[in-house]
Amino acid sequence: KVLRKVDEELLEVYVNLPEEVAQPKPTESPRLIMSSDCISVHSRNLKLNYFWLRDHCRCSECYNHATRQRRFSLLTLPPDVKAQSCQFSDESLSVSWSDGHESQYSWDFLVANTCEVRERQSSKVLWDAVTITSSDFARVPLGDFMGDDDVAKRVVESLVRFGVAFVDKVPPNISCTELAIRRLFPVHKTFFGEMWSFESGVMKQSDTAYTHEALGAHTDNTYFCDPSGLQILHCTEFDGDGGESLLVDGFKVASEVRRKHPEVYERLCTTEIPFEYIDETHHHSYTAPIIKRDNINDAVEQIRFNLYDRAPMNTLPFDKIQQFYDDIRIMATEVEASRNEWWFKLSPGTVMIFDNWRLLHGRAALTGKRNMCGCYV
Repeated sequence: KVLRKVDEELLEVYVNLPEEVAQPKPTESPRLIMSSDCISVHSRNLKLNYFWLRDHCRCSECYNHATRQRRFSLLTLPPDVKAQSCQFSDESLSVSWSDGHESQYSWDFLVANTCEVRERQSSKVLWDAVTITSSDFARVPLGDFMGDDDVAKRVVESLVRFGVAFVDKVPPNISCTELAIRRLFPVHKTFFGEMWSFESGVMKQSDTAYTHEALGAHTDNTYFCDPSGLQILHCTEFDGDGGESLLVDGFKVASEVRRKHPEVYERLCTTEIPFEYIDETHHHSYTAPIIKRDNINDAVEQIRFNLYDRAPMNTLPFDKIQQFYDDIRIMATEVEASRNEWWFKLSPGTVMIFDNWRLLHGRAALTGKRNMCGCYV
């Protein structure tokens, strides 16, 4: 969970904060008011708690810039520490503290690290089947992706905004797929291995994905406490019919459920659902809500939706069972609405990277021989 949060924060930084957040206007002179417990900066709509400010001092005495860790315990700070005086410029705020310490903070740092700014900033674009096809999600050739950092940045930006990106002209084999992925991402080893491959109809694992059957939209790893953040799929060979790929924006689905059925949305955010994976040598299980919210800003953070991997429903008392089935049917109906389904052909040579916490994926039934490879991140 911690790694996932760090990954998300790094992705957001990589894409760049909105200009109004990242670059306060240098011509504005902040109006500061020192009160008993905080400094108020009216021109930037900031209220800075004294202890928070002292705790976030980034001088070399308080902060190790090599390890990016604090050098002190907060218990060493006086609990009633206050600002004795402060000075400001267009670039920074300087504070003299009651414990004798001196601190300096850039406005960029202060503005970017307030809860209110975190609530406002989001570069995610929710999409449906119509809007995604006209969107500027990344589809880049392998050579440019490997050799040009700006192109690699486009891929990251696309993952943050739309939850998906494509790399074309990849030789259709597992080693070249891995080479492309490791350009930016570490491969996550699970009981499937690191890089994995399979042929439809050959049951390497106890999973519907290994059959020729249609696969409804779902997220992977619902039976893990921390599902993989990204998934990679590459069709390396296909001689047959059908097998079209499907993506659904789970965040868009959640927003529609919330708009149309707010009480259902609330229950889907709080009802614990059991998921499991079982084969001859593994049994993984986990219980969690279908929709996970960010505890800070209440935004949707993760969708855990897989009708195949549901374990026996033993987490609810009798009087709540029927309500649960009514609720999950509403969610499933929205997932399967044709307006939300983006269907396309994933051909050999194209690597698809998508956000497994956000997008649901599936495929149409198929005939013939179809080889796939991929991994988790």
